[in-house]
Amino acid sequence: MEGKKYSELNMLSKQTIDFLESIKGPFILHISDTPTSYYANIERLLKQIRPTLLIHTGDLADEYKVGRIPEHLPGYREAVARLLAIMKENAQQVWITHGNNDDVPWLMQEKGISVFPMSGSSQVYHGLRLFLQHQPIGWLNKYEYDFALYGHGFTNDVHKPEDNRIGELCYINGVRHATIINPYNKHFCHIPYSGEEVMV
Repeated sequence: MEGKKYSELNMLSKQTIDFLESIKGPFILHISDTPTSYYANIERLLKQIRPTLLIHTGDLADEYKVGRIPEHLPGYREAVARLLAIMKENAQQVWITHGNNDDVPWLMQEKGISVFPMSGSSQVYHGLRLFLQHQPIGWLNKYEYDFALYGHGFTNDVHKPEDNRIGELCYINGVRHATIINPYNKHFCHIPYSGEEVMV
């Protein structure tokens, strides 16, 4: 971070600061299903940690159900334009797996981001094998990956955060919390969207 130590940041717990300071290179922040009420905390978090890669697994303005209600499009586009600007300004790369309530043709026109299909995609980032999907359904060859990152909700999500073990395939639901991932040792740290107490 440009001239700032993580220890000077006031939003993060000591555990999270220690975790961030232990990372000696690029790192990932994963978020998903973000209502506009989360945007201020997401912006504060991004400005403080400046992830190398930000992964959003869909439904960028979660209260706008554009998949079912076309009248939501103007509000969705206005909100998501604001979120995209925040994300691009504060992360070196932005990857988005679109959700069932995202305006995909509109998102695909946005410069400076990579958009992946809702149904799932395999990606590698600094050797870390990722499976990105909006909704946790139809997992195929899941054990080839280090992390399965997704969102959508809790329906069909049989994976509990406490079941994840470092070095094994970890399932991270971005609806539950934001997650920082160190691609080099596969350690991760969860941060509630409220910006309050942090779990590692």
